[in-house]
Amino acid sequence: MRVGAVTRLSEVFMSRGGALLKGERQQRILAQLAATGRIVATDVQHDLGVSAYTVRRDLDELAEAGRLLRVHGGALAVARSPVAVTHEGRRTQE
Repeated sequence: MRVGAVTRLSEVFMSRGGALLKGERQQRILAQLAATGRIVATDVQHDLGVSAYTVRRDLDELAEAGRLLRVHGGALAVARSPVAVTHEGRRTQE
């Protein structure tokens, strides 16, 4: 199934005939995030055929690396602004 020009994560998973490695999962998550600007954790869970825990762990690791902004239920694309996202970040920027 295609959503616009974006390949759904499940297409990638099914075409490979098996489970994706951690790095591959995270690259797919980032690709989908770049295309749509947001990720819903339950959608990723179903698309990749992994547990909710695995999705949360991947999203948390990507957030720690600064690759996405973790929100309740999913993640948002990181704004590439010179201004920090959090109040604490802006305070230390000054």
